[in-house]
Amino acid sequence: MNYNSYPTTPTSAAVSPSSLNAYNGKRYVTTYTPTLSAKVSDPDGSAVKAQFEITNDPAYTGETTYSCTATSSSVSSGSTATLTIPSASQLAASHLRMRVRGYDGTDYGAWSPYLYFVPNVAKPAAPTISCDAYPSGAWTDKSSSGATCTLDTSSN
Repeated sequence: MNYNSYPTTPTSAAVSPSSLNAYNGKRYVTTYTPTLSAKVSDPDGSAVKAQFEITNDPAYTGETTYSCTATSSSVSSGSTATLTIPSASQLAASHLRMRVRGYDGTDYGAWSPYLYFVPNVAKPAAPTISCDAYPSGAWTDKSSSGATCTLDTSSN
């Protein structure tokens, strides 16, 4: 008699490179080609693939729609599966969520909880600096009375 157990729900799901903003609690991803990962296991000890799904966070409407489902290569049961998603510049300005489930070649396991993230790859604009005693583009001796400088940026 042959039997097959379902893969267990993946653990340690992650997206990188990313960082968690302590102020607002959101996870920000700094590339359009993040690497997804999760620990996948099969009770039978079979090799397991991870199927990753990325979709828009339904709490944010009116954003560019994005959907990607892709499967990693097989890894040994209990190992971490990884997958780098293809470049997707349409990720910009989207609030996304990712989940993952194991696949042992026969059965899919249950989905993991969602991991929410926001791509943020824009570089800030260079600031401008102006000093009353030091005009831009000119060499000036040290000011004997000091200087008041202004730093200004258009970036948020």
